[in-house]
Amino acid sequence: WQIRIAEGENLPKEEDIKINGWAIETRIYAEDPVKFLPSPGEIKKLVEPKCSKFHWNSEDVRLDIGYKEGNKITPFYDPLIAKLIARGKTRDKAIENILKALDEIIIEGPKTNIPFLKEAISSEIFRKGGYDTHFIPKLRGEEK
Repeated sequence: WQIRIAEGENLPKEEDIKINGWAIETRIYAEDPVKFLPSPGEIKKLVEPKCSKFHWNSEDVRLDIGYKEGNKITPFYDPLIAKLIARGKTRDKAIENILKALDEIIIEGPKTNIPFLKEAISSEIFRKGGYDTHFIPKLRGEEK
């Protein structure tokens, strides 16, 4: 749409837009989720979830990854390891698919934010769609 708008086209009217499912993207980082600080180191073990790299599979899960076992994550670059994306006909199905994939992926070596992602997506706050800029403090019980 950005190119079409730049060429002078109008956006469609909101009532003409049809919802065609839901998608959730998670970004898996080599970072300690306590304070979200980078966690450099060698990826000693990497087991990918049952999904396809860089395209959708029958489970509606996709993994865009830039590392393999033996690669080192250095403190000199962005610690993003992968983007894990899931989709579903409903929001609940997309959540189910992303949680299943997060359960299947294994990364040993540097600390990752996978446990945090699972906790956040599994939370009642997230499931009900009641998250805002105070989501993390609320999730951690630091704010009411």
